[in-house]
Amino acid sequence: MLGEIRVQNDVLGELDRGALRSKGVPLSREHERVLRELGKRFAAHLTIPIITGGMLRGVCAVHYVKNRRFSPQDKELAALVAQQVGLALENAQLRLRVGEAAAAAERERLARELHDAVSQTLFSAGLLADVLPELWERDRADALSALNDIRSYNGNALREMRQLLLELRPGQLVQADLQELIQSLVDSAAAKSTTAFTGSIASLGVLSPEVKLSIYRTAQEALANVTKYARATVACVDLSATEHGWLLEIEDNGVGFDPAGVGPMHHGVRIMQERAASIHGQFTVVSAPGAGTKIRLEWTDPRK
Repeated sequence: MLGEIRVQNDVLGELDRGALRSKGVPLSREHERVLRELGKRFAAHLTIPIITGGMLRGVCAVHYVKNRRFSPQDKELAALVAQQVGLALENAQLRLRVGEAAAAAERERLARELHDAVSQTLFSAGLLADVLPELWERDRADALSALNDIRSYNGNALREMRQLLLELRPGQLVQADLQELIQSLVDSAAAKSTTAFTGSIASLGVLSPEVKLSIYRTAQEALANVTKYARATVACVDLSATEHGWLLEIEDNGVGFDPAGVGPMHHGVRIMQERAASIHGQFTVVSAPGAGTKIRLEWTDPRK
């Protein structure tokens, strides 16, 4: 049981610090002052410290105008309440730390995306722009080709920036049309690699925010793997409605991998599995070294 402090008329001003000291928790002068003031106003009170992480976070106090003695059951109940409050505080602090860690990870991811895609693309466009006057004087055909490259680089950078802005505004991501979102992911992947993308993306109508985000995030992760690791020449992205729900399939003819041999540092497959599980969908991945990769996410509408 946590330590207790009891102040009554017959022991006014005397504080039982033993339990607190046994836990190595100091009682501040401010706490002592507050307890003495309470002792002047009430005939009896029971105070249980709320301790988390070895630190005094607050107190759980019960005050009575009339004098009374507290039974062991009273003390046990007060201690239990204080423990529950302490657990709630610890959980709140844990959620806060998890949220801060997630926000930091997201900032790092966006910084990497800006560096790997937008900044490098704009850097290439800047280099071409620097030599364009010289090219124009020397060879108009080369200069026009460079102008087309600059236009292409700037277009790719604009698409990447729009994608990143969507990532920064989750509300807009939910409100946007899913068909356009997936097509934007495909366009962005095509701009980052030499892979030729095919397939069809159907409109699935009205979806819940959770289902829409699951489709989007799964496609995002799968296409990121295609552009970064697959070294594929062709990839096919299909999103279609089925009789009882919908089906997302992304397949490439790249280097493939052994799904059973994926190490703990490779989070892509696990992330997609968790996305599927969050909406009670079925996720499968079929791959082998040298045989490409196919991911499949299927969702069945429980209302059908």
